[in-house]
Amino acid sequence: MPEVLLKSPHGLGDLCQFTVVLKHLRRHKPDWVIDVCCRRGKETALTGLCRRAYPDHEPQPDESKYQQIFDLGWWENYSQYPDRPNSKVTNCLKEVFGLDWDADLGRYEIKVREGALERAAEYLWSIKAPMVDGCFRVVIFHGQGNTSPDRKNL
Repeated sequence: MPEVLLKSPHGLGDLCQFTVVLKHLRRHKPDWVIDVCCRRGKETALTGLCRRAYPDHEPQPDESKYQQIFDLGWWENYSQYPDRPNSKVTNCLKEVFGLDWDADLGRYEIKVREGALERAAEYLWSIKAPMVDGCFRVVIFHGQGNTSPDRKNL
């Protein structure tokens, strides 16, 4: 089984999108054993989708043990596909891994750690967030991005 290292030095939003790529690799490259290098604090978003995620503030893996290493640029997609999203995900699948788009794998997959939902609820109660029908009615706003700031940032 080939060991593969993916380097994804991107922000949280891009890493959430990247979970779709990992799902495609799991299906189409089932023999690959995948590790991912990512930025600090993003590693928990990859739980269950790779063997191990290495945040950049911890010691990095020995690259000599990997049969393949991909340094993912994660570029915008200007392909104008008629049959799939024109996203960084579909660009990466096609251009980096030579894989076609599987619509049934097209949703982000984030496994929430045990206790995280309870801590979030405690916080929302502490700020007196409104609740309707058992759900908190809040909006989380992120007004600055690491990439394309001229098009994203407020």
